Amino acid sequence: MQSDSTGHGRGRSATRGGNVRAQAADLLALRSVDVGARTGREPSGSMGQAVRRRGEALENAILEAAWDLLAEGGLANLTFEAVAASAHTSRSVVYRRWRTREELVAAAISWQYANHPSEIPDTGTLRGDLLALMAIGVGADSDLLTIGTMFLHERGTSIDELRETVFAREPASMPTILLRAQRRGEVNLTGVPERVLNLPMELVRGQILTSGKTPTVQENEAILDEIYFPLLRAYGAVTG
Repeated sequence: MQSDSTGHGRGRSATRGGNVRAQAADLLALRSVDVGARTGREPSGSMGQAVRRRGEALENAILEAAWDLLAEGGLANLTFEAVAASAHTSRSVVYRRWRTREELVAAAISWQYANHPSEIPDTGTLRGDLLALMAIGVGADSDLLTIGTMFLHERGTSIDELRETVFAREPASMPTILLRAQRRGEVNLTGVPERVLNLPMELVRGQILTSGKTPTVQENEAILDEIYFPLLRAYGAVTG
């Protein structure tokens, strides 16, 4: 009788211990999933196994890791191995999506622009909007310009290739500003070539890439007053 009672007691104790362990494991699993959902990074399972992500969540984690590596150390910092390690995935997963570093850089830049857009200035005048945009652009593009300079020096990339790879994916700030100015009656841009319309930011970036120095406010004003607006007048585009 005593033997049966003792054995029965041990059974209840073992059951309670098993339940506690199971509840603890469930709690750890829930916390792991919650961390992954909040950070977009791949948490480790109880046995060191990664929780699998797919589709957009996985690509976002990879592109965020790639951008962080670029911003921290430029192209020299960006390898498929480093990106995979930072995103907690495998090199083959990254390579299946982007076959070259250039493709990965372009995708990371697109991701950065999409997730951290700059505010488009609205000062009430075309000149004011352009000056504000040029000032914002210098700051917002500083990492991109650093990356672009490394493209030029390390990869032998031409300015045209650089423009297509690094800057072609930026938000439509210039078109928005010019459209507003046209609606206000300041300009009529019909027939003005796109390369002319985009000239202010091209000149700002060109100066940074060639000299390594950002334009001053006075230099930005000179770009507008001595080059851009006279050129628009030559096309008959300035109406106000």
